Amino acid sequence: MHVVKEVTIIPDFSRELYWWRRLQKGNILAFKALINGYSQLLFSFGSKHVPDAELVKNCVQELFLDIWDGRESLTATAGIKTYLFGLLRRKIQRSLIARQGALQSLADPAHFSVEFTLEAGLTEDEPARTVVDTLRQLIEQLSQRQQEVVYLKYFQELNCDQIAEVASLSSPAVSELLQTAIRQVKSQWKVVFSAQPTPPNIEKLLWNESFRKWVLKPTSESDAFWHCWRISNPERVADLKLARTVVSALQVRDRQMPTSEQQVLVTQTLAQIKVPVQRTYSFFFRWQPANWSVFTELLVSLAKRSRKNKASLS
Repeated sequence: MHVVKEVTIIPDFSRELYWWRRLQKGNILAFKALINGYSQLLFSFGSKHVPDAELVKNCVQELFLDIWDGRESLTATAGIKTYLFGLLRRKIQRSLIARQGALQSLADPAHFSVEFTLEAGLTEDEPARTVVDTLRQLIEQLSQRQQEVVYLKYFQELNCDQIAEVASLSSPAVSELLQTAIRQVKSQWKVVFSAQPTPPNIEKLLWNESFRKWVLKPTSESDAFWHCWRISNPERVADLKLARTVVSALQVRDRQMPTSEQQVLVTQTLAQIKVPVQRTYSFFFRWQPANWSVFTELLVSLAKRSRKNKASLS
């Protein structure tokens, strides 16, 4: 067992491709950055599939060890988060099969559950709180499989191809699940608010990717776009404000691993890896016996040329 010296400075893994390539070459710092950057997210994602915290932590640790052992052949073409989500999902599935001794598939809806919470301070007025709570209930009424793809799409910002890789589905199947889920929510939405004299007209905005990105991660470009949208649609300003409040207020309740347990996971994982031996190179040439014949011929050739030059000058 090799104990890795503690590293106090952990790089920002947001430069994913750079550090991923360094990890492939056996860089310990990059590997530790990966663990620190993704262990909490993976624990939260795994806990939505199975409530057993110890099983999830064990699967997360095994996942990192597998990545280290197979680092030279890593192929995270769809993105690192997508790659890790898919690995963890399949690892949990295999663990459940091994534990229960019977076929247990994550395709079973009972293996995914998402809970929502209302962001404090964002829904002070009662009408907005009612709308947010209604949306929460409608999403939680979806099948667990639908909840999973909605969660990955709108709360983890994965596209259909990435969701397909995580969930072991085809892209058309993911697209169909998403469309069915959104239609169901919109249909129930109309039923719930049909009795109101002026029902909120925000359901299209709530599922608009551009709008959601502007609310959650605004940029100067998106600010400019939605500013122009408000000017062009003055009658929808109130709807825009309400939709913005709903998107901001409705948050996924993620199960967190205690910091102390996360540090134990990091330490134990690093203690179990095999660190490759670093190669050293000499700055001196080592002449092989076969080189001497070439060297001798070179000296003879230079001597002959030197004699010819002297003869021509005399």
